[in-house]
Amino acid sequence: MNKVIMFLLLLVFAVGCKENGTSSEGDSIIGKWESTNNINDFNEGYIVKVDIVLEFKNDGSYFVYDLVEWKEYINDEGTYSISNDSLTILSTKCPNIEGFFRVNFDANGFRIRTIQNDCESNSLIASWYKKFDNN
Repeated sequence: MNKVIMFLLLLVFAVGCKENGTSSEGDSIIGKWESTNNINDFNEGYIVKVDIVLEFKNDGSYFVYDLVEWKEYINDEGTYSISNDSLTILSTKCPNIEGFFRVNFDANGFRIRTIQNDCESNSLIASWYKKFDNN
């Protein structure tokens, strides 16, 4: 009986909860991340370069900044949670509409891919990010 209890306790600790912002491999999205995107403006007929800074905080909040001449302008904010490689975003611009994304880490940063997103405000989140260097 003691062996069964010990096994169950070890199992609970092995697969238990992890900190917000950390994947199962220990990679963390906590911090500021930068992405540069080229977006087609079909109405005007040209491509617009958009620099985005995405900040994930320890308290489960996130902020999206437009980066213009190295000044940050808040574009969106909300809350997030991450479990393994699944990222859930809830923007303050779209209350009660969660966006679901997949996070894939590599040596230089991570890529966020859209799984399901019905909030237009979250549309620029899907991209490749590297650590933000404000120097």
